Amino acid sequence: NEPRTHWHGLLAKAVEPILEALPRHASIADVAEAINGYGGNSSVWQNVGGVKFHSGQTPLIYDPVSTVAFGYASCTGVSTTYIAALRVAGIPARLVGTPAWLGDPTKGNHNWVELWDGVSWR
Repeated sequence: NEPRTHWHGLLAKAVEPILEALPRHASIADVAEAINGYGGNSSVWQNVGGVKFHSGQTPLIYDPVSTVAFGYASCTGVSTTYIAALRVAGIPARLVGTPAWLGDPTKGNHNWVELWDGVSWR
């Protein structure tokens, strides 16, 4: 039910200044951390107008454009948007998750991001 959205251009504009601010030979981990906002630099979240994490409140559509338009998402929406931003930067990334957080189905699901660092998924 997700619409085909053109998220690449939106995220490319948000990721480009982050990449330009990094040293030329930055590691994959450094790039991933800069995109997510570690270290106090601008982040993809700030550069798209502000996306906040809100548990259990992801919009019904999880594509990056919808997450940016709503301005919030739970772990699923934030993760899919972060994956898209990493892919814009040329970093392979995937969504990982569990249907039962902490082994308890009543606690709901949880999703997070893994990226390929050239050797393994982390």
